[in-house]
Amino acid sequence: MSYTYEKVYVNSNYPAVTAEQANLYFNDGNPNFTLSTIFKCGANCSAEISCANYTVDFTKLSSVNKRTPYLVNRKQQPHDLGCDFWETIANQRVGQHSQNAFYTQNSNEYVIEFLKNKGLVPTQTAPKQKKQFGTGPQSNYSASMKTSRSQSQAPKKRKRHKRDLKSIILLFEEYLAGNKYITLYDKNSQSIKFADIFEKIDWRNKTTLSNHPKIYFGQAKALKFENYIRVQFSGKVDLKSEHDKTISFTLYKSTCENSGRKSLYNELEKLADALITAPKDASSYFTLYYEGTFKINSSKDKTFVNLNQADIPAILDHIEITPN
Repeated sequence: MSYTYEKVYVNSNYPAVTAEQANLYFNDGNPNFTLSTIFKCGANCSAEISCANYTVDFTKLSSVNKRTPYLVNRKQQPHDLGCDFWETIANQRVGQHSQNAFYTQNSNEYVIEFLKNKGLVPTQTAPKQKKQFGTGPQSNYSASMKTSRSQSQAPKKRKRHKRDLKSIILLFEEYLAGNKYITLYDKNSQSIKFADIFEKIDWRNKTTLSNHPKIYFGQAKALKFENYIRVQFSGKVDLKSEHDKTISFTLYKSTCENSGRKSLYNELEKLADALITAPKDASSYFTLYYEGTFKINSSKDKTFVNLNQADIPAILDHIEITPN
């Protein structure tokens, strides 16, 4: 799980290279792009950025299931103090305003449709007045952010959009990658942290889950069967059951296609194929995000943990994946 970068620095001759360009240069025999080439965040930052599938020859049939090259801070190296990468992004966001089912953005301030112990509660109401957060120059919401609905109208449930969940996840991954310019508030205008919203399932050690309504995330893998894929968190969890358990669920191809998640199924299918070919390769795994809670089910023979959703179409509205 990591924020993906658009371009990296190699040297003064190649100051801004995309992952696909790096892959082409390597396969063309460019001496600046070898097995020992190090990709960095920028000319003034030594944070090493990994280029996944950098050396893959995509003209070969054996590479058909490989993912397109991408840039990621897989080593989670911190950016140097003189690096202006995140400051540049923060400055670009000044004056930006956007809204979706899960947050409203005002420059680098984000009001999350979230309440502790209730989780993400996407609603949309007409604000009675400008809301103020903090004391900075970007603290007031513009009057243009108000909706035209009557203020006396009851709050209306806002329809979820799968891309909206993805957007808050990408914001979180920016924070993990080093963007500390983001400020968060909940529905009641109270300051909150990403840790209030997200909870990690560690793939190395057993994780005792709070099981509060949050977004749970961790390394996962996909296992391919004839008409369905089994998605499984790598780490075991403790939910006060008799034994430590892994969390997994099934996605059927037809259900994903009928629910508008065909691309998700196709991506998982490629990851499942990659896992068979290279089970120890980090790019064969991914970070799974699940918004909601869990439930323990017991049968005569075993106890297992499920996503606390009514059915598979409901699960699809609560999950996302990002490159590992």
